[in-house]
Amino acid sequence: MKSTWFISDTHFSHANIVRFSKRPFASVEEHDEQLIANWNASIRPSDDVFFLGDLIFGKRDAALALRQRLNGHIHFIEGNHDSAAHSIRNTFAWYREVMMIKVNGRYVWLSHYAHRIWDKSHHGAWHLYGHSHHSLPDDPDSLSLDVGVDANAVRLSTPDVYGTGLIPEVGLRRETYRPIHFDEVAELMSKKRFVPIDHHGRH
Repeated sequence: MKSTWFISDTHFSHANIVRFSKRPFASVEEHDEQLIANWNASIRPSDDVFFLGDLIFGKRDAALALRQRLNGHIHFIEGNHDSAAHSIRNTFAWYREVMMIKVNGRYVWLSHYAHRIWDKSHHGAWHLYGHSHHSLPDDPDSLSLDVGVDANAVRLSTPDVYGTGLIPEVGLRRETYRPIHFDEVAELMSKKRFVPIDHHGRH
C-alpha cells in the first residue's frame, strides 16, 4: 500500500541556505546528495508526496534533472523560490498555489505559508506549511504544522528544541533532513488542540 508524505524547503543548489539554516553540510553538493538520498530512502516510487514549496535554486535543466531523481508522485504547492519548478510544472501530479486535500478521512489545507485560520479549521482540518525554516514557534492551540526539512531535522535530532522557533548550532543530523509521514503528522497533531481565534467555533 502506498504511503503519504509531506516536505518543503529543500532549497537544492542553494549554497546560502546551508549557512542560514545551520544545516550540517560542508558544501551545497554534499547537501544536495544527502537530501536526495534521504528523500528516496523514505519515499517509494508509488507513494504520494506533497511538496510545499521552494524546491531548487537554478534553471529549468537543473530542476528537471532533480525531478528525475526523486521518487514518488509529487503534488506541488508553489513557494516563493520556485521559478525553476514552475518551468517543469507538467512533470508533477499537480501544481497549485494552495490546496485542500483529504487523506485517511482528514482534510488537510496545504500552503507554502503559515495561516492563522483556514477552511474547515473549526471542523478539525489540519494546516501544513513550510517557508519559515523552523523560525516560527509552534502553536499548541492550532492544528497547524511546519513540514519543512529544517523543522523535521530539529524534531528528530534535537527534540527538546523542536517547536521553539530556534535552530541549534550543533546536534542536527544529516539523515534527519527528510520528508515527514502522514502518521508522524497525526501523532504530532494528537498532542495539539484547536482553540478558535475568530467567530468560527465559538458557538
